[in-house]
Amino acid sequence: MKISKKLFRLFLFVILNLILFISPSFAQYFTINRYHSDITIHPDSSFIVQETLDITFHQPRHGIYREIPFKYRDELGKILKTPTKVLSVKDASGREWKYKVSQRDHIINIRIGDPKRFVKGRQTYVIAYEVENAILFFDDHDELYWNVTGNDWKASIEEASANVSLAIKNTSRNLWTACYTGGFGSKESQCGYETFDNGGKFLTNRRLNSGEGFTIGFGWDKGLVSPPSSWKKFLWATNIRENWVFLFPPFAMIYMFLLWNKRGRDPKVRESITVMYEPPKFDNKPLTPGEVGTLIDERLDPRDITSTMVGLAVKGYIKIEETKKEGLTQKD
Repeated sequence: MKISKKLFRLFLFVILNLILFISPSFAQYFTINRYHSDITIHPDSSFIVQETLDITFHQPRHGIYREIPFKYRDELGKILKTPTKVLSVKDASGREWKYKVSQRDHIINIRIGDPKRFVKGRQTYVIAYEVENAILFFDDHDELYWNVTGNDWKASIEEASANVSLAIKNTSRNLWTACYTGGFGSKESQCGYETFDNGGKFLTNRRLNSGEGFTIGFGWDKGLVSPPSSWKKFLWATNIRENWVFLFPPFAMIYMFLLWNKRGRDPKVRESITVMYEPPKFDNKPLTPGEVGTLIDERLDPRDITSTMVGLAVKGYIKIEETKKEGLTQKD
């Protein structure tokens, strides 16, 4: 059976498109050539992460998304919050990338790129952020257990590495290190590590496919890093930073009470009271009987209204007349 040239060309076109679609480089918009992270741990147990991503775009795109979890559930089912603050996003030369930070469920999403500008080819993204409450404090040592890359990338990572250092004065006599590769919960260790003074280096031995990540463990002697204070833990547990607006009503109530206690209460007069034959004045105008009566007992009584009417009659604003009407037995 002979196949026409037109049909053959159509068949070849479909096959080529299927190959391009199935090919990882085209199914993914980009490939991460190198993913490196520098982690600096401070004495107060907070640490700064600086990630450098060397990326090749296979087709023009606006940029990338970086998702960082800030809520975890431990083995006992307890939710652990790690407050995270994005500090900067720059390129290889130090120029700022446009980015927008948003929060969704347990993820902090960093949208990097200009919506009005496309990028292509090889690009570098340097992401810096601060993390708190992520250090694990055990009985015999303290430890950072950190997923360097995350497992949500829809692209392969050719090489992943991390450097961890303790920014403290004293030197840890013992250092604990471990690393893992693969999907979520994987115990595969296709990676290597080495330690130096108060630090460690970690490097993968294979490419990470889409959905795979690189996790490291780095431990040191106790007493070199201080755990978070009880006050900080309270703020993290109550989520005050995100729900600070709910603190306004009680603080406003306390402020108004103090203001009333200082300026709103009637003064305690211990000296003899001077008799005044004229009504008190406000803004050089005498107060009405109703206003004076209300100020004395802080309420408006019927007699205050009556006295105000009489006062208006005395000033000539109204006229009061006595009316008589006949009754059944006598005239009233």
